[in-house]
Amino acid sequence: LIMSSPESSFFECPICLSKFQAPVMLACQHSFCWKCLQKYMKSDGRMCPVCRERIKGDSDITRNLLLEQLLSEKNKVNYIFLPSYHPFIHGQ
Repeated sequence: LIMSSPESSFFECPICLSKFQAPVMLACQHSFCWKCLQKYMKSDGRMCPVCRERIKGDSDITRNLLLEQLLSEKNKVNYIFLPSYHPFIHGQ
């Protein structure tokens, strides 16, 4: 997996636009920081901020263990250097 930048939006919470902290996932599969989602739900009700699917209850919110692991691994690697020209990439 090669990300276009270390700060890829894949690792960003769509509420705070920062790196996920304690990521959780809704039944609709969208992920958020736990604290961001709690704050959002207190102010804006029980709908996913991304797709507007109804959040039926706490059972619709689970820890996103895969995202936690990816974030942990990402933090171990500062960057991946890929030269601008590489024969395997350019088919030679």
